[in-house]
Amino acid sequence: MISPSILRSQLVAAIRGIPEVVNALAGDVENILEYVEESGGDLYSTVNGMRAPGILVAAQGFHFAGDGQRLLAQDFSIFLKTNLDPFELATLVLNGRTGTSGFDDLPLMFLTIHPRYHQMEVPALARQSIAVDASTNYDFWAITTSFLSRGGE
Repeated sequence: MISPSILRSQLVAAIRGIPEVVNALAGDVENILEYVEESGGDLYSTVNGMRAPGILVAAQGFHFAGDGQRLLAQDFSIFLKTNLDPFELATLVLNGRTGTSGFDDLPLMFLTIHPRYHQMEVPALARQSIAVDASTNYDFWAITTSFLSRGGE
């Protein structure tokens, strides 16, 4: 299995290469971040603490799929914190074409970000809410998807 950090970094590089996304995020690629696991890390506080506009990419685990459930699929979330319509930002991300060398000129959702994995699985955009206590919720939007291995792992 390829480390999820490699796929996460490739996904962030591809998103940073989409000019329309960077423009929507105040023209700053530093608003597109990777969530790096740390001991005692707290993903949801990190999402809540993001400045708007911003995108945070996080590995979310893996599952088995395809070919009789024998292929590994790595799961990712692309968290969106925006002053725009979240559907608009998600569309810019998924349909955006990266200008970065090393990537094909395809919309992100059809892009192969690593040669040992297929293009992203069908993505979903959903509002997510985390209850902090009886009176406080964190509310945010996330694109969820996975990348299916080509086998041989």
